[in-house]
Amino acid sequence: YLGGAASLNRIGGDDSRNMPKPPPVEDYIYGGLVRSNETTRYARVLQPSGSKQQSWELEVVSDKDGTASISWPNISRLPRRVQLQITDLQSGRTQSLRSTSALSVAVRKGVTTRYRITAGREASQTLRITSLQTTQSRGGQSISIQVNKDATIMARVLTQTGRPVQVLASGRAAASASPTVLAWNHRDQKGNALPAGVYVVEVVATGEDGEQPVRLSRAISVLR
Repeated sequence: YLGGAASLNRIGGDDSRNMPKPPPVEDYIYGGLVRSNETTRYARVLQPSGSKQQSWELEVVSDKDGTASISWPNISRLPRRVQLQITDLQSGRTQSLRSTSALSVAVRKGVTTRYRITAGREASQTLRITSLQTTQSRGGQSISIQVNKDATIMARVLTQTGRPVQVLASGRAAASASPTVLAWNHRDQKGNALPAGVYVVEVVATGEDGEQPVRLSRAISVLR
């Protein structure tokens, strides 16, 4: 396990939560994280979370020739702006951890193979709702929402005084690659047809990185 911990920023970068691995036994393929100027191999290494780029080194050793697999199954839980790469320090080849979920490596008896795992953050753009368009459709209204980066959205219909009458989406994923399209049938939450008049569509978008939600509203007309 490798990761970052905000508490390390306050205590000088060392942490008792770093966990050494037990030594290997006979007939093994053994991997462990290593720290600078140390010979101990670790099962878990934490680093301060404040830096823009962090790296960890991984050693793989074996008492036999064969093939091992290095995998990272939970990477999808990380924000997309965190870029992760693994570098084979023997060949210099680097690949993104997001492009595959595992790496097959050849091991040789008594030979240590080393890898470097690097985490960096892309410069994060500020979340914006770049477009909110409404179109009269048969029996209601079509609402198209565009965000500049992946987010979750909530969309509501309000009266002009701000009273909610319908929820069109709550916690819905919205991708930056294409608009999110919602439909409204001019009815309230109970299914009652709303009277003609002017209403407000309000959209609130929340980014993946815990940033402040952004809000955009547009007036729409219901004709009878």
